Amino acid sequence: MVVAPLVLLRGGVGSRAAQSAAVAVPTAHAKAPSPSSVNRSVTLRDIQLSNNRILDPTTTTTTTAPPPTTTAPRPVYVAPKPVYVAPPTTAPPVRSTAQGIATWYYWNPGECASPWLPHGTRVTVTNQANGASTTCTVTDTEAAGGDRVIDLDASVFNAIAGPGGTGVGTLVVTLSW
Repeated sequence: MVVAPLVLLRGGVGSRAAQSAAVAVPTAHAKAPSPSSVNRSVTLRDIQLSNNRILDPTTTTTTTAPPPTTTAPRPVYVAPKPVYVAPPTTAPPVRSTAQGIATWYYWNPGECASPWLPHGTRVTVTNQANGASTTCTVTDTEAAGGDRVIDLDASVFNAIAGPGGTGVGTLVVTLSW
């Protein structure tokens, strides 16, 4: 190994061109030479493959600087403008009605019980005998039976019963919700 570079420096066997001509340089498609035909003074640079080039030590590589990065401007939050909705000028339309008997019981003021209306339903109760009406909120479930459509708290019942109040016992009413 040490002898081969010295021979090349002295010009030993011949010029570099003569050495290249004497030795077959293998390429990616060439057949590898047999061990008996390989000249021992061949350097790595002489047997480089076409897809694996050895760079000359005097060659310098330069890298280009990456392009400067720019940051996108941050989005600015714009609060939505409030929309004014005018209150209704008339009462909302009645969706459903029912007629039947109303009874009373001691419960929370302004509340009532219904066998089939969901809790939270706001009901307008109108006495058919005198036309008086009031509202209550369904917060209880009564046992269904007969013609009873609603059980009112005593205070709600008194508001539409007229003279005699709860002593009347039952009222024929119209419900709307």
